[in-house]
Amino acid sequence: MDKKFLKIQKSYERLIKKKEKGIVQNYGRSFKRLRKEVEKIYDDVEVDGELNYSREDVAKLDKKTADIMLDLYRTNTGAIENTLKQIAQDTRKASAADSVVPVKKTFDPSRVINKEVAGRIWTERIDHYGDNFVYDVHSIIKARLERGDTYTTMGKSLRDRFGRDVGNVVRIARTEGARVLEDTKFDTFSEINKNSKIKVMKVWRTMQDEAVRATHQAMEGVEVELEEEFVLPSGATCLYPKDTGFPEEDINCRCYCEYKPVIDDGTDDKSGYNTSEIVFDLELFGNKDKEVQTSRQLEKGIRSDARRIREHEEKLRHPERFYKDWHEMPENVQSGRLKHWEKEVSNFKKNIRDAKDILKKRGDGDE
Repeated sequence: MDKKFLKIQKSYERLIKKKEKGIVQNYGRSFKRLRKEVEKIYDDVEVDGELNYSREDVAKLDKKTADIMLDLYRTNTGAIENTLKQIAQDTRKASAADSVVPVKKTFDPSRVINKEVAGRIWTERIDHYGDNFVYDVHSIIKARLERGDTYTTMGKSLRDRFGRDVGNVVRIARTEGARVLEDTKFDTFSEINKNSKIKVMKVWRTMQDEAVRATHQAMEGVEVELEEEFVLPSGATCLYPKDTGFPEEDINCRCYCEYKPVIDDGTDDKSGYNTSEIVFDLELFGNKDKEVQTSRQLEKGIRSDARRIREHEEKLRHPERFYKDWHEMPENVQSGRLKHWEKEVSNFKKNIRDAKDILKKRGDGDE
């Protein structure tokens, strides 16, 4: 696994958590403002435990409520937009770093930020939640006043509704931030892939913990060409994580893509590409250089690769032992899995050959 891409992902996670905290704080401030306005009207119209208010009283509160809600959504929308812009710019810079292939210095983040997903851009979803939120808050205030509920009961109802809405907006910020991250990486490597001497491969990566959803666990390590779509066990397809268009696959997804540019040096008659020669700086896109590993590290790597070869060959012979629903999977999913395992076996074998060659040069290998 290329740790650089994991580093980019974790950097994004730190940023989005910080911004999510800001969104929550905005809701907290707005709730306090609204609560004060509600408290004022109770102080003004409550007499001996009964509420005696006029239409003008309610109209004034409605206007102040609308102003508070509008200010809240305007502030949060601006904060999310600035966050998405920062994610796009930072990701572009990290993705293009150390490239020997010229990458355009000019980059317009608005193109990826305002991309339509399932027919709508993120601001339209924000507006949809906002409209419902404002309507519900107005309805709560009106209904509680008409029923003569206490200020405490009113406050609890409003607090509960604010809590639900902040969850919606935070989810949009996180989902859109992750999408912009992957969109920007894909756009950058698509530009690199236009070079006739370059071929870019991409690998699906998960965070490899218990929180990874079942349909994504099986995607770990699946490698395809840049323009080829990933096929998930559910049958959903996408060019990269968070791009299926299905909420159950995209929302709160933490998966990410690793990109592997390779250069054509004419050594592979079949594909025309030497997949071992990474175009970019090894620190950014490569594995640890075997030449600087100790003999003991190389021998350990050989044993590890040999074990993984046996595991993958067993998967190729008996895939149903590893996936109980293997025979129910679509043929394209089965084919993709088999192709991936075959490619992995080939890569592991090459790693072993390279390590043995180095050991032999050192006089540590078998004759």
